[in-house]
Amino acid sequence: RRHTRYGTVTGVQTCALPISSASPGPIREVVQGLDSTSNVAAGATIVLTINASMIFRPTRLMVGPALASLFTIDDIRVAADSLFLSAGAVPAEAFLPNAVTASALKRRTAQPGTPISLTITNIDGAPHRFRAAFFGEATDVSSC
Repeated sequence: RRHTRYGTVTGVQTCALPISSASPGPIREVVQGLDSTSNVAAGATIVLTINASMIFRPTRLMVGPALASLFTIDDIRVAADSLFLSAGAVPAEAFLPNAVTASALKRRTAQPGTPISLTITNIDGAPHRFRAAFFGEATDVSSC
C-alpha cells in the first residue's frame, strides 16, 4: 500500500513485479486533446469521451478563443460523477486560456480505463468543429 496525492494505491501491477510491490510513478502535468473530428451541427449537443490511460485528475479545461463564443459546456464527467456543482450549461468562454475559472475542476481522479466526458452544445447558427484540451496531473502505473 502506498499513500499518494490520489489516495491509497493497492494491488497495482507493473511489468513482471509482484502486485504487492507495485507503486505509481511520479506525478506530472499532462495534456489531453478533445476533438469532435467533424462539425457539430447548429443547435446540436454531443458528448466527447476519452479514456484515461493512467491515473489522471483533470485540473483545467481550455477552449480556444475562436470557438468559445460558439459553444456551451453542458457537463464534465469523470465516470458518472459530474465536476459541475449543479446541472446547467456554462459558456465556453469560462474556459478560455486566461480565464480565472479555468482551473476549477480538481474534484475527481480517474483510474486507468475510466471515461472522462465533455458534453457540449453548438449555440451558433452554423456547424463548427469543436476542439479543446484537458490539462491535469497524472501518474503512470506501468513501467512498460
